[in-house]
Amino acid sequence: TATGTTDAQAIAAAKLLNSDRVSLTHLGFYDYDTAGRLTLYAPYILAGLLGGMISGVNPGTPLTNKALKIYGIERKLQNPVDTDQLIQGGVLAVEETKTGFRVVKSISTWLTNDNYNRVEISTGVACDYVSRAVREALDVLRGSKASPLLLSDAVSRTETTLMELARPEPMGVGILVGDKVNPPFKNITASIDGD
Repeated sequence: TATGTTDAQAIAAAKLLNSDRVSLTHLGFYDYDTAGRLTLYAPYILAGLLGGMISGVNPGTPLTNKALKIYGIERKLQNPVDTDQLIQGGVLAVEETKTGFRVVKSISTWLTNDNYNRVEISTGVACDYVSRAVREALDVLRGSKASPLLLSDAVSRTETTLMELARPEPMGVGILVGDKVNPPFKNITASIDGD
């Protein structure tokens, strides 16, 4: 949003967006410019900073309680009075704490329901990552002749991909939580429709 946006205006803007893949932040922040002057930067610059943070971590890592290297915030939010209202309204809030500036909760503007994969930005990113990885693993089968072997190959490739994504960090991505005895996915099936 623009500099000077009130909490109520930010909540109204989040309601209009209502997207499970978009976060909205409404406060500008202070940092030093190239001339060494403390400058108020617009909220879209903070949004860019937060976007860089979510892009710089493994899929599924939340920004919640992550520190920001900034030198001030446009307006100090009171936790929980202001922050809880903003979170419930779909606004990603940044607060000043004793140890610096932190993301209160990394949420999207999704307000339709409280499904975690839609409300928590990092969970949505993890779901997208898993979907893309499975699609890429199965893409080599596109155009193959339909057969029972094709179905078993599709299931095997899917299970292998998901097992790799379940491998804990630092050896794997660690998006899914589980082990080989009890993986977070079960009973994968495949079917053929047409030829």
